[in-house]
Amino acid sequence: MKRTLHFVFLLGFIALTYYSCKKQDDDFIINKDLKADSIIRISSIQPATAFADSNSKIIIRVQINSYTDSAVNVTLTTSSGIINSKSRSESMRVNVNRYADFILTSGHTPGPVTLRATVLGTFYRDTILTFAKAYPDTVLVYPEAYTVTMNSSVAASIQLIRKIGRPSFGQTIFLSSLDANGNNLGRFTYGGTYSPGETITASFSPPVDYVGKVVLQATVLREDGTRIIGKNTIDIQ
Repeated sequence: MKRTLHFVFLLGFIALTYYSCKKQDDDFIINKDLKADSIIRISSIQPATAFADSNSKIIIRVQINSYTDSAVNVTLTTSSGIINSKSRSESMRVNVNRYADFILTSGHTPGPVTLRATVLGTFYRDTILTFAKAYPDTVLVYPEAYTVTMNSSVAASIQLIRKIGRPSFGQTIFLSSLDANGNNLGRFTYGGTYSPGETITASFSPPVDYVGKVVLQATVLREDGTRIIGKNTIDIQ
């Protein structure tokens, strides 16, 4: 009987809190005596910002009302990344302290990520965290051949390497081919877009009848203006 009264009280409390919230201009205005976080909230995110390197781990703690039955499940959904190494939406049972810790593994797209915590299929809270762009630590350029016949094109493979995880989508990459004095020479180009973990295929075409050494260079530009450069030299004979 006592447990039944407790449950009825909880339902009444949740209903009262829920109807004390109204939506206005996409912002929730809360009754001065009640808080939406009294039902469910994302109480902590550690760390608050992580790299979009497909590897970073973020612990998301979802807290529910302290009067709720400890057997209640909560669900966490993310717009990017994978929760508990399984999917973008996972459910867990809260512990005796009425919270559950989820592990979010970052995705490979930098930018804002929306998290939604839900309980009883109806009550939810949203928050946003940010995946920062993960840049490569090293850029590797591998020409198909190091000695090339005059007027012949040569293919090259370019890889962006990161010590932990993979570089994010959205890298700004410039290719250049230079003579011994650093002047642009011929055309070094690639098609398509960069995908994390994939090799970029490029092609160099020398000027007509040119003979000599050429530096094939790939440059990744960071948002702060600094650069990560990889290069290799071929000899046209």
